[in-house]
Amino acid sequence: MRVLFAAPDATLRSLFGMVLRDAGYEAMEAWTGVEAWGLLDLQGADFCVLDTGLRLMSTLELARRIRASSRFPGLPIILVADTEPSEEERAAFSKAGVKDWLAKPVEPPTLLKALTAPSGNAATAV
Repeated sequence: MRVLFAAPDATLRSLFGMVLRDAGYEAMEAWTGVEAWGLLDLQGADFCVLDTGLRLMSTLELARRIRASSRFPGLPIILVADTEPSEEERAAFSKAGVKDWLAKPVEPPTLLKALTAPSGNAATAV
């Protein structure tokens, strides 16, 4: 399974990339929303894990593009967030097709469990 992980924090990207590869996933790492969209467009993915702090293209805009694309209409997306999302944020991301939120710090077993959980049932959803 190919997983796109996008986060502005290099340490987090490196750690999650290593955890995913060690668990047998093909991990793609991006540091901006623009880079994430480019990787997704070129290589596709089976799952996206997106940090809510993406730059150059916001995480919300990226989620909207993914949902609007005829290539990725059902692509699962999990968000990794520093803080509890507001009701407005939840509504906006839900409308963009995001079902799950993980609160930082995310432990590796929690990330892996979220990738195998049915949509909407992430282990530590915020």
